[in-house]
Amino acid sequence: MKIYIDANNLLKRYYHGGEYPYTIWVASLRRAIAQSGAENTIVVCDTATSRQYRRAICGKYKEGRDVESDPVFFQMFDDCINIASTLNCTVVKVTTGEADDFIHKFAEDGDQVWSNDRDLWTLLAKNVSIYVMANTKVTEDMLWQKFKTKKPEEVLLYKALVGDPSDNIAGRRGFGPATWEKLDQEGRDEVFKAFKEGLEHKLISFEAGKSYELASPVFDIVFEIATSVNESFQDYINRKGIVC
Repeated sequence: MKIYIDANNLLKRYYHGGEYPYTIWVASLRRAIAQSGAENTIVVCDTATSRQYRRAICGKYKEGRDVESDPVFFQMFDDCINIASTLNCTVVKVTTGEADDFIHKFAEDGDQVWSNDRDLWTLLAKNVSIYVMANTKVTEDMLWQKFKTKKPEEVLLYKALVGDPSDNIAGRRGFGPATWEKLDQEGRDEVFKAFKEGLEHKLISFEAGKSYELASPVFDIVFEIATSVNESFQDYINRKGIVC
């Protein structure tokens, strides 16, 4: 079993949570090492170029989100990554994507992911365990409460249709959580198929002639393929008489 630790995600929350981040970080690393060994404790970090991959696809990616600028945070972050290296953890610095891209590509059946990033909840479909703040296991009930689905692979579809303000994803105009709940499983399966085909086509056309370290789904650029989703969804609601 491998444990993937989303370093930027967790350390930001430790730092801004009012608790002493070094103590929590070291305790988390030691707990992971005790479970899976140092080599299989994989600390994944974003770098200065991580967002460029997604912004090359969509310039609006995370537009308007506050950028961390506190020099004390960056010193703490570097110190914590050095601690992970000293403890012989595997440290991965992602340059051609973000940490969740790397984790989604390599996490396998039976592995664990420690992150607060809900995009990674899609990994539940691969029997990967997700832990929020490295200690609360994501359950089917939590998936239902947040996304009103019991199918982890529908998380991306939810974001494409309903939207996600934190990543500047507008969603479909006039479509909200209540409309999402009106979709029966037939409708979700039909629209998800169009969504998946559109996403794959977008990535293939973008990566043609280019070489990237990662070739995994780009989670937050879902609105770039909204046309195929909307057309399929519109056909479905017209047949079913659903009012948005």
